[in-house]
Amino acid sequence: MFAQQVFICLYFIFTLNFVQQQKVFSSQQNITKSLYKEKTQKQQVKLSTKLPKLIKYKTTTQKIKQTSPKPPCLLQDSVHRKSVLSDVLSGYDRTVLPSNESVVVSVELTVQDISTISEITGSFVADVWFSQIWLDPRLEYWNYSCKSNLSLDSSVAEKLWTPNVCFVNSKETKVHRSPSNNVLLIIYPNGTIWLNYRVRVSGPCTFTLSQFPLDHQECVLIFESYSYNIAEVRLIWQEWSPVTIPPPEDLQLPDFHFYNVSWETQMNEYTAGKAIDLWFFVCVSFIFSSLVELAIVGFAEKRLDQMRQKKKSLKKQAIKNNNNCSTIKSIASTSSESTFMQNGHSPIVVDKWPDESQKAALFNKVSRSLSPREKRKRYSLLHHESAGSIDETTLISQADDLSVRVDSIAAKMFPTLFALFNALYWWYYLTRH
Repeated sequence: MFAQQVFICLYFIFTLNFVQQQKVFSSQQNITKSLYKEKTQKQQVKLSTKLPKLIKYKTTTQKIKQTSPKPPCLLQDSVHRKSVLSDVLSGYDRTVLPSNESVVVSVELTVQDISTISEITGSFVADVWFSQIWLDPRLEYWNYSCKSNLSLDSSVAEKLWTPNVCFVNSKETKVHRSPSNNVLLIIYPNGTIWLNYRVRVSGPCTFTLSQFPLDHQECVLIFESYSYNIAEVRLIWQEWSPVTIPPPEDLQLPDFHFYNVSWETQMNEYTAGKAIDLWFFVCVSFIFSSLVELAIVGFAEKRLDQMRQKKKSLKKQAIKNNNNCSTIKSIASTSSESTFMQNGHSPIVVDKWPDESQKAALFNKVSRSLSPREKRKRYSLLHHESAGSIDETTLISQADDLSVRVDSIAAKMFPTLFALFNALYWWYYLTRH
């Protein structure tokens, strides 16, 4: 029990000492804060007493830019932007070159669209963005802490010196208005000027149509400074993408669109002959040859049908007249269906005579009762009709052979020749470049 009482007494003693120390520490902190506050107030009072002197010093030195301190950049405010522009253009003379040396002007051309190509007038019309970039040290505004650029319109461009770059071989050039002039002017803090025009230019183009429509044409635009020589202004291409054209997937050949077929009427006369003329000539020649071949085969087939119909009608007539004929069995076994008269009444049909001896024997046997005059008449008729039957059979065979032979030759010759022509044509015109 005694030990517990001693421990409790010691605990209370230590607790009281700790509380007293915390009170002392907090009082010291309060004293320190109050002293620091009084000190800062005194410093603010000293600064406020010096502020009028600084303002007075600034007003006396504002006239000299080189030694004046940099004011804060307030170009985000339109009023201050106007003030900066007025300050930059004060004393600026647009008739004087920016440098005593040759002014280097970087040019850039972006083709937006080629709207018209005329073979008759030998010209094309294109919409382009034309950029000019040069350095004019007189327009620097490094004295401002902010380095924001100034984006301006065409009205300011008329107050600045420009290299006056133009398309010297163009037929017509005009700046787009939609609704105002499409002119972009940017002035950078170091005095660099970027002047961009969106123009429609009509330029010359000399067409060589010997390989049309597989031709490759080059249209040239020449631009230079119209007012200054190379000793004063020197043009160079921009280092990055000096000339930009639409991507290839956006390019089309208008000759192969139905709604632009009327463009073909503007084709200029080319007496030396074009590739497309040769193509059309050969294709039309093949078409004409196929029509001639069709006419020959059709004519042969028509003659063949006529001969067959004639032979068929003769057979019918012979069968009709054979009702009153007497049949000669001994000779009919060696001949068939050729016609001759017996007793002046009805024919005997015989188709083919084996030889002249059998023909004479048959005639002699039938015409024993005839007079000499009737014998000569019957023999002449017999000989004529038998020969006519043989000639018609031969003609039918020849006509049939002619039509089949012509059709067979054409079926093999036309595809072979056309394939050979295509191989030579495309090889020649596609490898000329």
